[in-house]
Amino acid sequence: MLQGHDCTGSPEGIATSSPEGIATSSPEGIATSSPEGIATSSPEGIATSSPEGIATSSLEGIAKSSPEGIAKSSPEGIATSSPEGIATSSPEGIATSSPEGIAKSSLQGIATGYPERIATGYPEGIAKSSPQGIAKSSPQGIATSSPEGIATGYPEGIAKSSPEGIATGYPEGIAKSSPEGIATGYPEGIATSSPEGIATGYPEGIAKSSPEGIATGYPEGIAKSSPEGIATSSPEGIAKSSPEGIATSSPEGIATSSPEGIAKSSPQGIATGYPERMTTSSPQDKETSFPAGHKNRCLRGNIKQPVHPFYGNLE
Repeated sequence: MLQGHDCTGSPEGIATSSPEGIATSSPEGIATSSPEGIATSSPEGIATSSPEGIATSSLEGIAKSSPEGIAKSSPEGIATSSPEGIATSSPEGIATSSPEGIAKSSLQGIATGYPERIATGYPEGIAKSSPQGIAKSSPQGIATSSPEGIATGYPEGIAKSSPEGIATGYPEGIAKSSPEGIATGYPEGIATSSPEGIATGYPEGIAKSSPEGIATGYPEGIAKSSPEGIATSSPEGIAKSSPEGIATSSPEGIATSSPEGIAKSSPQGIATGYPERMTTSSPQDKETSFPAGHKNRCLRGNIKQPVHPFYGNLE
């Protein structure tokens, strides 16, 4: 955690009590109500008008004209829940769980859990009828022998030894030793020792020691020691010691999905949504949204971290 950081208005600092809000390292700033949108360290910012806009949960669609636009629940953009298909015109469209197919014209389309093997129109090739994997001969496609192999839905496990192995839905765990191992849905936990381990949905916690560990939805807290740990929707707080992570006590903490919202009107604020940890939208009303006893300070140490069932106290 960065110490001695200005918590009340520094364009560099990320203070929950600052009118600038959270995570101000982006040239364009980070804010939900800003014309630049919400983004971290992006020169374009994450916004609907950005050529590379990235955002989530927009019904109207996000970054429709973006070649890399990412959004969820939008029928137009790139979303996980769209039955019409996701970002079919995107050169790098990525999405999952669409019965119709996802990113059919994408050059690097990735999809998971499809009995038909989706993403069949790629220059790299995707083995539509192969039960062993997708795009076996593709240097970037989905294959068990690819140095960047990506595959899903296989009980045998895929790309276990791949330096960037990506796979989901395996009870055995996948890419455990991969430096960038990515996997989801494992009760055993995945890529806990990976320097960039990414995984979601684990009650035990994932990528605890990863420098870039990313995980979401954990009540126990995740990526406590990660310098860039990112996680959302935990009432206890996540990545407490990360200099750029998502945490109430982080000098650059970033978090989203609070009903109250955090730094909503800040031109640089990031994250919306924690009832326990947030800034106000007005410099004149800084104390109204903090927990009792906060006294207009950064929320360092005010939210009690949980005791992890396996790793112990996450403080």
